[in-house]
Amino acid sequence: MLPIRRIAAPWPLGIILRTIEFVVVAALFALSGALSGEWSSQLYSRTSDFLIGAPFALLTVLLLARNTRAALVFPAIVVTWPFAWFLAANIDIRGGDEYMPMRIAGLVGAICVTLATGIARRSLLSPLRLAGAGAAGFLAGLAFGPWLTYFHHNTNRVLDTAQALRLRDAFAVWQCAVGTYIHSMSKR
Repeated sequence: MLPIRRIAAPWPLGIILRTIEFVVVAALFALSGALSGEWSSQLYSRTSDFLIGAPFALLTVLLLARNTRAALVFPAIVVTWPFAWFLAANIDIRGGDEYMPMRIAGLVGAICVTLATGIARRSLLSPLRLAGAGAAGFLAGLAFGPWLTYFHHNTNRVLDTAQALRLRDAFAVWQCAVGTYIHSMSKR
């Protein structure tokens, strides 16, 4: 996909074009998340942990990192996913809040992805933008709550067919929120 360029247009047309741009970007990141969720629910090897972040990384590189440092952005984002997943899996959920592990993983994942994208887009490395990405990831991490709750309470029971849909939708929500935030902040 060709990068979307800013178009100088009269005020109402400029707002309409900018809105269309963000809707398209959000839809692309949501599709990327759905693909990551499908891969995550179908592949269960350690190699697949690195594949889960590949659609998001590729889309981020195509949309945001259009310089020579883009070659570093892709592997940096791909490595972020297993780290955030490991973090979420190892946070103790016995404290009563089953949503906290995924919120923390969403926060850490969003900050790491923003730092990785910052290799090519230096404007993303400001503390305020990193905090905003962390907040977006923290809130979007709530989407993983129903998946984790069901997984935690039904470990040795019959598998619910909707579990794969929960995971796919959670990835779509998180990638849409964080990807769109990073895209909007890189445009300023």
